[in-house]
Amino acid sequence: MIKTLRRWRTWIFNAVAGLAVGLPEILNQLGGVYWGDVIPPKYLPYFTLFVLLVNIWMRPRAAVLPDDDEAQR
Repeated sequence: MIKTLRRWRTWIFNAVAGLAVGLPEILNQLGGVYWGDVIPPKYLPYFTLFVLLVNIWMRPRAAVLPDDDEAQR
Protein backbone atom coordinates (compact mmCIF):
# COMPACT_ATOMS: atom_id res chain seq x y z
CA MET A 1 0.00 0.00 0.00
CA ILE A 2 2.81 2.43 0.84
CA LYS A 3 4.50 1.72 -2.51
CA THR A 4 1.24 2.45 -4.31
CA LEU A 5 0.87 5.76 -2.47
CA ARG A 6 4.48 6.69 -3.28
CA ARG A 7 3.97 5.94 -6.97
CA TRP A 8 0.69 7.84 -7.21
CA ARG A 9 1.50 10.75 -4.89
CA THR A 10 1.41 13.40 -7.63
CA TRP A 11 -1.95 12.18 -8.92
CA ILE A 12 -3.35 11.98 -5.39
CA PHE A 13 -2.08 15.46 -4.50
CA ASN A 14 -3.43 16.96 -7.72
CA ALA A 15 -6.82 15.32 -7.20
CA VAL A 16 -7.07 16.65 -3.63
CA ALA A 17 -5.81 20.10 -4.68
CA GLY A 18 -8.20 20.16 -7.62
CA LEU A 19 -11.08 19.32 -5.33
CA ALA A 20 -9.97 21.96 -2.82
CA VAL A 21 -9.80 24.60 -5.54
CA GLY A 22 -12.69 23.56 -7.75
CA LEU A 23 -15.27 21.99 -5.47
CA PRO A 24 -16.17 25.16 -3.55
CA GLU A 25 -16.82 26.98 -6.82
CA ILE A 26 -19.00 24.13 -8.08
CA LEU A 27 -20.86 24.04 -4.78
CA ASN A 28 -21.21 27.79 -4.92
CA GLN A 29 -22.96 27.49 -8.25
CA LEU A 30 -25.12 24.62 -7.07
CA GLY A 31 -25.87 25.37 -3.47
CA GLY A 32 -24.77 28.89 -2.65
CA VAL A 33 -21.58 28.03 -0.69
CA TYR A 34 -19.41 31.11 -0.36
CA TRP A 35 -15.77 30.51 -1.44
CA GLY A 36 -14.52 32.69 1.42
CA ASP A 37 -16.02 30.25 3.91
CA VAL A 38 -13.66 27.53 2.71
CA ILE A 39 -10.44 29.52 2.29
CA PRO A 40 -10.37 33.13 3.44
CA PRO A 41 -9.80 35.44 0.45
CA LYS A 42 -6.61 36.91 1.93
CA TYR A 43 -5.05 33.41 2.05
CA LEU A 44 -6.21 32.30 -1.42
CA PRO A 45 -3.08 33.57 -3.27
CA TYR A 46 -0.84 31.78 -0.75
CA PHE A 47 -2.85 28.57 -1.03
CA THR A 48 -2.69 28.71 -4.84
CA LEU A 49 1.07 29.34 -4.74
CA PHE A 50 1.49 26.43 -2.30
CA VAL A 51 -0.41 24.07 -4.60
CA LEU A 52 1.64 25.21 -7.60
CA LEU A 53 5.00 24.81 -5.85
CA VAL A 54 4.20 21.40 -4.39
CA ASN A 55 2.99 20.24 -7.79
CA ILE A 56 6.24 21.35 -9.44
CA TRP A 57 8.30 19.83 -6.63
CA MET A 58 6.57 16.45 -6.90
CA ARG A 59 6.32 16.16 -10.70
CA PRO A 60 9.92 15.26 -11.69
CA ARG A 61 10.05 12.34 -9.30
CA ALA A 62 10.30 9.01 -11.03
CA ALA A 63 7.66 6.37 -10.48
CA VAL A 64 10.42 3.78 -10.02
CA LEU A 65 11.31 3.13 -6.41
CA PRO A 66 14.88 2.37 -5.33
CA ASP A 67 14.20 -1.33 -4.72
CA ASP A 68 12.59 -1.90 -8.15
CA ASP A 69 14.41 -3.88 -10.84
CA GLU A 70 14.31 -0.89 -13.19
CA ALA A 71 16.29 1.19 -10.69
CA GLN A 72 19.18 -1.27 -10.74
CA ARG A 73 19.94 -0.68 -14.44
